[in-house]
This record gives sequence, structure tokens and C-alpha cells, in this order.
Amino acid sequence: MVSGETNGQRPAQQRTAYLGPEASFSHQAAVEALPHTVPIPLPSFKAILQGIQDSGDEAADAYDYAVLPVENSTNGSVVQALDLVAQCGLASAYSDVEVIDEYYLEVHHNLFVSRIWAEQKLDQEDFAALPIDIEQATKQDTKQQLHNGSSTSEVPSNPSPMNGLNNVLEKLETKTLHTHPQVWGQCNNILSTYLPPGNVDRVDMSSTSAAAAFIADSSHSSQDGLAAISSSLAGAKHANDLVCIARNIEDEPGENTTRFLVLKNRKRSQACLPLHEKLQQGSIQIKSLWAFTIAHFVPGTLATTLSVFAKHNFNLSAIQSRPRPKQKILGGEQGHVTSKRSQDNNWRYIFFVECLHQRDAALMNQGDEELGKLLKELESVTEQISLLGSWKDRLC
Repeated sequence: MVSGETNGQRPAQQRTAYLGPEASFSHQAAVEALPHTVPIPLPSFKAILQGIQDSGDEAADAYDYAVLPVENSTNGSVVQALDLVAQCGLASAYSDVEVIDEYYLEVHHNLFVSRIWAEQKLDQEDFAALPIDIEQATKQDTKQQLHNGSSTSEVPSNPSPMNGLNNVLEKLETKTLHTHPQVWGQCNNILSTYLPPGNVDRVDMSSTSAAAAFIADSSHSSQDGLAAISSSLAGAKHANDLVCIARNIEDEPGENTTRFLVLKNRKRSQACLPLHEKLQQGSIQIKSLWAFTIAHFVPGTLATTLSVFAKHNFNLSAIQSRPRPKQKILGGEQGHVTSKRSQDNNWRYIFFVECLHQRDAALMNQGDEELGKLLKELESVTEQISLLGSWKDRLC
């Protein structure tokens, strides 16, 4: 970590806040998305948003950026993060926080055991085969099954790598598995086959990195049958104390992705563009994120609101809703927020909409006239509307 200077001066290097602890997937996203900055772990999503809110242009020990996970391709939305993003712009909450970019992190899960336990249970031949790459092993098994199906011989030409995994796990006598609760669903295929809940107890941890740290700790490392599912970054951090048994154990390896939003304080000047990007020439696709509420009891209000995007040639790419907390109103940058009515009834909803439009790259550092026109008409059909941010679409 790089601590800030005193006397109101900025730290020597830019800093990015992420959801800790170290070696989490959020840590990995911060390192990959903003490699020119120093990643700083914070204990909660709320601490991240508050940290950015408190990072005005003159603030010392401030954060220039933050990365916030909002969606996973397997598990869906991270609703706790979305609920906080909806408050960006609230005069009493995160009035200076804006979304300026996005980053897609390919997620890979790995199975670890303590080195002490592995050395007690496995022989040299077992160690030589580790780690077993599940993605490659599955492909090899499929190819071998096709070959055996067309062969007159009933004896497989090569041993199955997945059988090798099963043999290793039987020797390890795994009894308890630790990881973050979202991971269970992301690794269901392997876990249900080789480490089913009926045979192995599952222990929820605050993060995958905390799971790795738990079994690497000397007070736990010699206990019978402990294992953890963690990232390769967590494995590298505890390389002296952990052994990777299998890597890429997630369902459909290569298809599990988490999307992060990149945040900053709108009052804090930036020394360089996020993601080390230089502005390109020609037209680029811009993604913008909006949050709004509507008059729920007026028929057709949502359809009318969504039609405004099409009228202004904005293509809707995502829409979802969240229950609206009582006595909370949306906000936004001055000129980017409207609140015409306030009826704080239970079971009213905030709608999140992402949309796309084309823009000249040379105008990226100037105000977006098309967004302004869209906002003006949306103000007339919504109760409250907030533009949370806009950035270059990373999927195109």
C-alpha cells in the first residue's frame, strides 16, 4: 500500500479502492483494469462508495478510482452493489460519485489444500500430475470417449485425467470445503460429481481469498480434510502453504465473467485515462447507465419511458429493477437529475437501464449533446431520473 502524504497533499501514486481482502477477484480486477494505480482493499461496498465520495480534488489519502462488481455471467446481479450505485448523486449520500468505465474479468476457480495435508496423503506420482486442469481434462475425456466409441477395443488407450482427479480427492479424504457462497453455484458440475454436499461439508467464507488464508493458516493446515476454492492470485499469495489440486473447476471454463464498474469522484482531476486507453479516431459506441422511478399506477408509464430511448436512437442493452428503499430518492450530477414527485410507498421500484449510442471519439472530453436531449425528454415521463455515468462500451 501507498499511504497518503500529510499536509493535504496527494499520495505520490494514484490509488484504486476495491473490495478486500487482498487476493480477491476484486483485487485482481483492480490490478488488471488500472495497472498504473496502487490497489487498496476496503472492507465493504459501502466503504468503497464512501471512500470515493470523500475523495475530492483536495483530499489527502484519497482514492482516484474504485472497482465495484455488479454482475456475474453465472450468478447474475450483485444487488448489494447496485443498491448503492442507485444512490450516486444523493445529496445526503454519494453526490460526487460517477461511473466512468467498466471492466470484464474472466473468473477461474481453483481447488486448494494445505501443503502439510497434501504431503501426508499424496505420493510423488500424485504431485507430479498436479494441478489437474479441468478444462483440458474435460476436453481430453470427451475426445477419448469419442475414440473409444469408434474403437473395437474396450480398453481405453490412456487413463482418464478425471479419474486421476477422483483418485487424488479420495486420498485427500476431503471433509470440509471453504469458499464464498456465490462460488457453489459457479462450480456445481465438479462439486456435485466429486465433492457432493452429502459427503463434504460446505463452509461459507466472506471471500475466496479468506478461504485460502483460512486453510493456509498454520493452526488449520494440519486438520483433516480441509480444502478451499480460491483464485490463482490467492494461491500465489500462499504458495508456500497451499497446493493447487485442480484449476479451472468452474462450470464451462472461460464462460464465467464478472463485470466491474469503475468509479471516481467527479470533483477529482485524473492524471490519465482509465485502462491506459488513448482516444481513438472516428465513431465509437458509448454505454450509459441510468436509474429512474415512474408513476407505478399509471398504465403504460414504463413502456412510454423506454420508448423515449428508441426515439433518440439509443439502443437499450439491459434493464432490471430493484425495490426502492422508503424515503430514498434518486440523485445525480447537477443538471443530470430530476425529482418531480415524491411518494415513498413500499414496493415501488428503481429501474436500471443501460443503453448504447454512437459518438465521435474526438468529442469524448466534451459534453454529450445527445445525452442531454435524451435526459430532457426522460424528465417529462419519469418521477425521478439520474444519469449515473457514460463510457466507451468495452464489449464492442
